[in-house]
Amino acid sequence: MATASQRYFYIVFALMFAVGMHYFQHNFGGVGLELPFNLVVWSFVSILIGLGLWNSTNKNTLVYSPLLISVCLFTLTLFIPILFGKNELIHNSYQRLMGLVAGLVFLFSLYQIKLSIKTLQKLTFWILIGVILEGSLGLLQHYVHTMGSLLAFDAKTMRPFGVFRQPNVAATFFVMGIALTAYLLAFMKDLDKKQQTIIYLASTLAAWLVILNSSKTATIALFVVLLGTAPLLFRSADKRILRRWYLSILVGLLIPFLLNLFNEQYSPREIATIVRPTLYLISLIIISKNLLTGTGYGSFSHSFYQEQAGYITSNDFSAAQFANNAIHPHNELLLWGVEGGILPILAIVAITIFSIYRYFSNCWASGAFFLAILFPSLFHSMTELPFYHSAIVYITFIFTIYLIEKSVFNEKITTMPRYLNFKFSSLLIPLLTIVFMLSGLHTHSRLSKFVETKYSQYSYLQEIINPIPIPESIEYSWFLSPLLTKQNDPESLLYFLESTKKIVSYWPKARLYKDLSTACGQLGKKELSRKFYDEGQRLFPYSDYFKGNSSSDLSHPLNSASSTQH
Repeated sequence: MATASQRYFYIVFALMFAVGMHYFQHNFGGVGLELPFNLVVWSFVSILIGLGLWNSTNKNTLVYSPLLISVCLFTLTLFIPILFGKNELIHNSYQRLMGLVAGLVFLFSLYQIKLSIKTLQKLTFWILIGVILEGSLGLLQHYVHTMGSLLAFDAKTMRPFGVFRQPNVAATFFVMGIALTAYLLAFMKDLDKKQQTIIYLASTLAAWLVILNSSKTATIALFVVLLGTAPLLFRSADKRILRRWYLSILVGLLIPFLLNLFNEQYSPREIATIVRPTLYLISLIIISKNLLTGTGYGSFSHSFYQEQAGYITSNDFSAAQFANNAIHPHNELLLWGVEGGILPILAIVAITIFSIYRYFSNCWASGAFFLAILFPSLFHSMTELPFYHSAIVYITFIFTIYLIEKSVFNEKITTMPRYLNFKFSSLLIPLLTIVFMLSGLHTHSRLSKFVETKYSQYSYLQEIINPIPIPESIEYSWFLSPLLTKQNDPESLLYFLESTKKIVSYWPKARLYKDLSTACGQLGKKELSRKFYDEGQRLFPYSDYFKGNSSSDLSHPLNSASSTQH
């Protein structure tokens, strides 16, 4: 019989995928806590964590497995580079490190809540309901143009992303949904009509949106899922249901293809010039030069632009190859390698080999199957940063790992040591998290109100309690850049100078160097002005900011938030 904690866990998990993940509030883009739907998702996750910890304390037991132990050791290893002492910019990695710990605690809570495999499979259907809702929203965005700016969407220039804002991340979530339908076909033997309908509908909509999004990463992942899961599916799934499942995916792939074929106005999405080779090459060079200790957590952008500038001077290089917005190498392994050195790389490789060995320990078909259903998010993390854009993708990935573990491997249970008691933390974690996330949503509402007043009512900005969800581009353009207009106020200019110097240390941008040069010029610091100008020109040689002279006029700062991305 299910405990109260288990019943509440089921309800909160279902609500997270049926309601919470679809929350929309006007925002200014970004990653992590800069996106309102992530704030809502983490609020739900904190409650799930609290329920898992509460259940563990009530039962006076700890549930664990080799996987959980290995993930704990893996996480601990990723924190060791902090001991190397290169922590000047570590504040720029706080969200990433906290997200890493939060993922571990969520996995731990999944163990402690001790749900049966049947209950976990029922929860999987709620993930598919989330896929169906996002898929339906994506179709509305793409085909029903009369709905206007649905979730800040422009059908003429954008690919349908649902609530995700980033179409490739949305596409990966859809492929993850298809992967989970494959799991249900392989491991659930008593699928009723309603469950089959959910599987078919989710698969059709997911395949449809993958085509509409034209995501190369998701397309590759989809075919890997179909190929990798086929051996086990043909061995264990109901053949009639399996044929219908493949047909539902085929229908989802064909419908948008045929609609585009007969649409005279349709033109394939142009593949933009990409700078990934530059990101990868420069990152590898940095790793080779800082192999033992890395450059320090939070320092990727600073290290990258310095190294890229040196590479440009001694190699053939063009403007098309230049990385203008290098906040992440678009490869998770490279990011940890650049900032943490060889130790995080070895940790990632070790846990990968450990997992592959365990998955293939039963039979090759099972191993291929499990790797295939984990492939979409893992592959995407090697080409972009889906876990930063979307907390629900991250949580779905962790849940899938545990679902595999529960389906195949045995867990161990031990009595909780006397010095452990999670009751206080099971209440404190959700309380603090929800208060923090609600204050973040309040921040987004104040920023939106400020925009609605055409940047005139600064009182809205003064009402902000939690500044963390504010993207750097907005923070600079709205809070700091206006100080440049106060040419007769040395105190304001000095405050601008000191604050912007701190920002540019971890968030280098051409505009920031140009504005630093301008501020120094207004303060009469001509040598320092030239120094900032020359440094900006060295780091961003192709930027329009450095094609004129250093005293050229500034555009109005409040209308140029987007220019900080150049």
